[in-house]
Amino acid sequence: MFNENTNEPGQRRSDDSLLRAYARRLGKSPVPIRGKRQGFLPFETNPFDRVFISILLMVAIHLLWMRFLEEYIALTVATILTFILTALIVTRG
Repeated sequence: MFNENTNEPGQRRSDDSLLRAYARRLGKSPVPIRGKRQGFLPFETNPFDRVFISILLMVAIHLLWMRFLEEYIALTVATILTFILTALIVTRG
């Protein structure tokens, strides 16, 4: 197994430690590494993933709304609700 903190030949260093060593050579202090983003979705996502999930939910909600609720409540209400849900998922998910 490779030890990431050594400079011996045949040993590999992680990209993070290489970037930190390069920053030290330039005389700059290394940037602290942040933890993973914690949203309410149970898995790690990037902005594209959150937009894609929102679009899938939008389609599913509209299909279910047309099947069960369109007789009683207009489809415009579903559209407004899904836009609110999309904004919530993209910003906080």
